[in-house]
Amino acid sequence: MVSFLLSACGCPTYKANISNRSGVVDYTYNDGNYISTERSTKNIATCKGKVHIAWFGKNSSGQTAVFYRRSTNGGVTWDPALQLTPFAGNLGLEMWVQCYGDTVVVAYEKVESDNNIYYRYSTNGGNTWSSEAILRGGSYNQEAPSIWIWGNNFHLAWSDNTPPTFLPVYHVWYGRSTTLGSSWVSSGRRDLSDSPIIVGDPTNPNRLHIIFMIFNALERKARYIRSTDGGSTWSSTFDLSNGINAGGSGFWGRPIGSISAYGNYVHAAFLDERFGNKEVLYRRSTDAGETWSAITNLSGTSDTSWSPYILTNNAGEVRVYWVDKSDGDYEVLCKISTNNGSSWSANDRLTNNTAKDVMVSLDYDPTNSRWHIVWSSNEGGDWEVYYTSDPCPTSSDDDLGVAEEGEVGGFRIGRDGIILHKDAEVRVFDVSGKLYISGKFVKGEKVRLKRGVWFILINGKIYRVII
Repeated sequence: MVSFLLSACGCPTYKANISNRSGVVDYTYNDGNYISTERSTKNIATCKGKVHIAWFGKNSSGQTAVFYRRSTNGGVTWDPALQLTPFAGNLGLEMWVQCYGDTVVVAYEKVESDNNIYYRYSTNGGNTWSSEAILRGGSYNQEAPSIWIWGNNFHLAWSDNTPPTFLPVYHVWYGRSTTLGSSWVSSGRRDLSDSPIIVGDPTNPNRLHIIFMIFNALERKARYIRSTDGGSTWSSTFDLSNGINAGGSGFWGRPIGSISAYGNYVHAAFLDERFGNKEVLYRRSTDAGETWSAITNLSGTSDTSWSPYILTNNAGEVRVYWVDKSDGDYEVLCKISTNNGSSWSANDRLTNNTAKDVMVSLDYDPTNSRWHIVWSSNEGGDWEVYYTSDPCPTSSDDDLGVAEEGEVGGFRIGRDGIILHKDAEVRVFDVSGKLYISGKFVKGEKVRLKRGVWFILINGKIYRVII
C-alpha cells in the first residue's frame, strides 16, 4: 500500500507493509493495548545499507513468534520474512534490534518459570542466524533488553528483580560482553529503577548513556547515568524529571523515555504532565552528559502524547517521533531539529488516518544518508508492521514513472504494463517488497502489470511506476 499522506516525517510517496500476512496479527510490541506500558522499543536497525526489522506475530490460537525481514538495498526491496522463533504462548512484551557492520542481534523477553531474555544473532548481515539462546536468565525476572554494539563490545542494559536481600525489586542492570553474549566481562546492578535504554557515542566508544525510569508508589521520574570508560564505572544518577513526578494512573503514569548521543551532544525525551496533559519533554547535554539544559515541551498537543523515540545523526539532525491522541485516535507525529536541538520544527505527521498507529522506532544509516522508520497500525483491518524512509527509497525524483504513457530510461509506461526499449533483466516488486515478476525480456516486449504501484529494477536502477 502506498500512502501520499506522509510528509517530512517520512517518504511522501512510499510506505511498505512489511508483515502483510493473513491469519497472523503483527505488531512491534506484544501487549493487548498495542501501546508500550514500560518504555520505547526498538524494532529496526540499519548498517552498511541493510535494513533489519523484527516484530511479534500472533496466530489464530493466540501463540506468538518473532519474525524478521531485511532489505539489502536501503529499503527499496525486501527479502521474504523469516520466522526466528516457533509459535508459543510464552513471549514477553518487548524486543530490541541492533546491528554493527554485519552483526545483527534480535533480543526479546520470554516468559518461562520467570521472565528471561533470549536472543538470536547473525554475523553475516542477516544471511544466516544463530540458534536461540538465553542472553540473560536466572531465578527471578529479567526483562526489557536494550543493546548497543561497537566493535567487539556488546553492551546490554536490562531490568532485573533479583533481590539484593530478601525483597525482589526491579533494578537497572548492565553487562558487557566481547563474545556476543556467550560470556561477560562485567555485569552488575546499577540503580533501583526499571526499563533502561542504552546508547553509545559513535565518535567515542567509551561513552555510554542510559536513560531509565523509577516507577513506584513514591516516585515516577526519568533518570540518567553515563559511563566514560566503556562501562567499567558509572556516574551517579541524574534526575531528568527535575523532581516532578509523571502524572496519570496505572501505566499511563510512567515517564517513558528515549535517548540518543553523538559526540558531545546527548538528547533525552521523556513524559510527564507538568504542562497540563501528558507531553513529550526534552533535555539535551552539550558536554557528553555532564550537565543538562532546562526542560522543553516538544509535543504541545491537546491530548495524550506517548512512547517518544529520539535519534540524532552525524550531521546534527535530531528527530523525535511519538504517538499522539489529540485527533481522537492514535497517530504518529514528529519534530525535527537541524541544529542539534537548539530549535525545532513545528509538529508534523507520519500518519493521518482513523486507525491506531503506534510504537514507532527508527534508525539512521550514514551509508545512504537515510532515516528508516517502522511502526504498527491496524489501518488495513488487522495489525501490520509498516516501514518508510526519508528521503524516499528511489534513485531520484527523475526516476519516478508517475504518469500513464510516460517515458523513462529503458522502457515506456503503458496502460497495462511497460514496454522495453532494449533487452534487459527485469524484476518487479509490489509495495510490500514481494517479488512479482523476474526474468529476461527482449526489446519491444511488454511486461504486463495490473493497475497499481510497482517498483521495477532494471539495468541496476529502481523505478517507481504507477499503472
